[in-house]
Amino acid sequence: IFSIMFIIYIVLALIASKFFLSSNEQLLYKEELMQSYSYLMLAIEKLMIILISTYIFSNLSSNSLLLLLKSDKITFFASKTISNIILVLAFNMVFILIYQIVPMIFSKWYNFKILFFEDVITLSIKSIVIGLIAQFVAYIFKGKFSFILVYFIFLILENVSHENILFQIVNSVFPVVINKNFGFLQLLVQFILYTILGFWRFLKYENY
Repeated sequence: IFSIMFIIYIVLALIASKFFLSSNEQLLYKEELMQSYSYLMLAIEKLMIILISTYIFSNLSSNSLLLLLKSDKITFFASKTISNIILVLAFNMVFILIYQIVPMIFSKWYNFKILFFEDVITLSIKSIVIGLIAQFVAYIFKGKFSFILVYFIFLILENVSHENILFQIVNSVFPVVINKNFGFLQLLVQFILYTILGFWRFLKYENY
């Protein structure tokens, strides 16, 4: 499934890069093509990496792919959480490489911008926080399919008015819009909150 997602992302990157336009057209509309590509591919990456993160974190099986230490509950929870974070970051790194390499090879308008990584770092942390929320919900309902519920809530919040007061309240505990002025502080608080809540529910979970 992950491989299919990456293939889809590559195909969409090729289409969005407008490689089929002539060199003159690509150079003439360089800024417009770059902005269009960046907006579309980052939006798709967000949908995909958050889906991947919620799925990985909500998998309560003890079969972890990385760094599994099962000496006691605290060690197990910590190692599994770190393992999940590493996996999410690794998957996101693949998306980043595709994002950069496709237009670098197939387009004439490509121009590397360091500011891109600010959005990517924010997205990476945001996807991990939402993954921790999915993990917390999974421990409550005792099933990995809880990721569908969390992802569905994310999609709804992505499409409601961000000026709504109720949305602002929900956004303080469920990260959708990240304020650039204090976004990292917001994500850090939510990361700590859902790590603690997840561990609290994990202590009541017997199958590990």
